[in-house]
Amino acid sequence: MGRPLFQTASVPPCWHEAAGRAGRASSAMTQPDAPQQAADRLNAAVDELESFLRRVFAEGEGGVSAPALQEQVRFLTEERDRLLLDLDAERNRVRRLQAANDEVSDRLEALMGTLKDLMPAVPG
Repeated sequence: MGRPLFQTASVPPCWHEAAGRAGRASSAMTQPDAPQQAADRLNAAVDELESFLRRVFAEGEGGVSAPALQEQVRFLTEERDRLLLDLDAERNRVRRLQAANDEVSDRLEALMGTLKDLMPAVPG
């Protein structure tokens, strides 16, 4: 997504490039704070849209066409959908990790109990 879907003479496509970078970053989210990163990306995309719309309305009617705005809304909607999928995937990952952690913890507790039971039997 190196180039914008559309460009007008007076409005730079910076929002699109930032959103594209955010979209590429979604595949690299592996830290425990990935849901927060996804929420931050969503907030950044909304902020970019608000900024863009402020510029459009400040310029009056001659700045951007309705189809261009529809394309931008479509792109941001797709980005939001990707973010929601990433967020759901990360939540599922957290649930799986918590379940694995619980299982390992239970096994370690059982092993410690067994070792404590064996300790008196060891001459020492």
